[in-house]
Amino acid sequence: MKKGLLIITLILIIKSSFGQQFTDIYGDYFRQTSPGDIPVLFAPGIISGTTLEHSAAIFSSDRNEVYWVSRENQESLLKIWRMLRINNRWTKPEIFNPLGDSINHFDPFLTANGEKIYFGADKGNTDIWFVEKQGVNWSKPQRLMPSINTIDGQCQASLTTDGTLYYLDHRTINENWTCDILKSRFKNGEYLNPDTLPEYKLNYFYGLDTIYCP
Repeated sequence: MKKGLLIITLILIIKSSFGQQFTDIYGDYFRQTSPGDIPVLFAPGIISGTTLEHSAAIFSSDRNEVYWVSRENQESLLKIWRMLRINNRWTKPEIFNPLGDSINHFDPFLTANGEKIYFGADKGNTDIWFVEKQGVNWSKPQRLMPSINTIDGQCQASLTTDGTLYYLDHRTINENWTCDILKSRFKNGEYLNPDTLPEYKLNYFYGLDTIYCP
């Protein structure tokens, strides 16, 4: 039994490594020391580069996957990038765009168990989508249900361990751009009608990227 499990594990490692291009970077912090009290630029030249970064880097709970959003210039589309750590060595950055390279992707969120990635995409309207891990691959993108994705724009999803969804809902009212943080509980396989958190109403001049730490 143990021998069989070892063979399966080795096959998965070989399969996940096949075709990957690796960097010479090892460890948790991309050649940097562990975080301290003074903010420093994270992974300069790797994640924080000369491009326009559009989201914070997000890591899987085992710190073996990292995702972030960047665009090469003001004119190019927003793209999700990722790096994987295999045998403690990081792969080269690669584009991870579930809906294809002709659509803006932004605000990725990896669930605590690493099984789903939620992200925003501009496919005619700004909506929240997700993909689910299937072995070493990912499922086809699925758009969240209409109780979440309305005619307004939705983005910046984050989830608690019990499935509660927090996200941003933004619209224009009387020519003024406004944004609310909404909360939706997951019950019987679907998201309930969301509640607004009025104490956290945002406007154009406030920062976004609101993430709930599960």
